[in-house]
Amino acid sequence: MLSSFIILNLSTIFKGEPYENTHMRIPILRLFRKSPFKPLRVHMEKSLETLSHLKPMFENLAQGNFEKVEEIAETIYKLEHECDKIKDGIRDNLPKTLLMPFARSDFLGLVHEQDEIPDKVEDIAVLLTLKKLKMPEELKAEFFEFLERVESTVEQAVKIVQEMDRVLESSFSKKEIEGVQKLIDELEQREWKTDKKACKVAKILLNLENEVSPVEIYMWMNIIRELSALADHAESMGKNIRLMIAKV
Repeated sequence: MLSSFIILNLSTIFKGEPYENTHMRIPILRLFRKSPFKPLRVHMEKSLETLSHLKPMFENLAQGNFEKVEEIAETIYKLEHECDKIKDGIRDNLPKTLLMPFARSDFLGLVHEQDEIPDKVEDIAVLLTLKKLKMPEELKAEFFEFLERVESTVEQAVKIVQEMDRVLESSFSKKEIEGVQKLIDELEQREWKTDKKACKVAKILLNLENEVSPVEIYMWMNIIRELSALADHAESMGKNIRLMIAKV
């Protein structure tokens, strides 16, 4: 994941309110003038920060450290709220007169898909705090492999958003477009592998019906579904970008 974050100056967006923990202040309109994908990267980097807390949360769950699970969940809730504020800033400040090589509606659709990532992370955090779930020993190895595939799929979507700056700077050169298309192909492959792993995890879980209560099976199935949805939204980002390129 990215080790540094470009912090958006939300004081220029939200009624003059300062953005907490601001290290770098960049007016969002200035970002849009450079590239419509730069403010999107700001949102994605904050979304990645939200996603980065999933693995530690599940690790603590597996160890039965429920207090730590609650603590991490609170962090996720705050980060997701920050993502929402950045998303609203992007929507509110996308200049209607800005000349872009693709439809404004297509760009806003991409923003929506990207924002589903922190939303789903928050949904998973909520599920893990509704009940003190136990992670069956038989499930652990496959589940954490599944989680890694989900994260890998989202990270691939991040690469594509980053590469779109190069595509714009090159005035949509054939070489840069082909590079992005290959990244999208890889994204779709990762999402497919994630789906296969999700099915395997679900089968293991259902085979434990005599050891795990129906309520916990139901809860775990919802968790698996929400994690799969993370990869689905990452794939949808790639499809949206592929469509945007095709229209140029």
